[in-house]
Amino acid sequence: MAAFTPTGVKAGVGSLARSITSQAVLTAGQAVTGQGKLVDPTSSDATELKIAGLAIIDAAIAGTAVLVPKGGTVTVTNTLTFPRQIIAARAGQLQYDDDILSGDAYVIVGYSIDANTIYVDPKYTGENAA
Repeated sequence: MAAFTPTGVKAGVGSLARSITSQAVLTAGQAVTGQGKLVDPTSSDATELKIAGLAIIDAAIAGTAVLVPKGGTVTVTNTLTFPRQIIAARAGQLQYDDDILSGDAYVIVGYSIDANTIYVDPKYTGENAA
């Protein structure tokens, strides 16, 4: 499956949300850094690789972005394959781990735990795909 941006994104029951100031136009479902940027696995800039969570609302530049950080869940209307590890793709999109492109940084978003839920467990591994 190619890179995708989830649709119908909502914080899961009991998930904490965190507000940040966006530094880019963000769409709900995209992988976001703590600095409010889209995660870019092609970047050599570590600030664009340190994932903080998944955006759950759209945000304009310098707008308020809301994301679900580590330990929360996000529900989506997409049908996910599970259980699978989900990683960051280019432009903040998501992809399954076996779809990573050569040379891209391995940035974990979390895991699909059922057909419509992602457990958010963000982590930049420091590794690149061969």
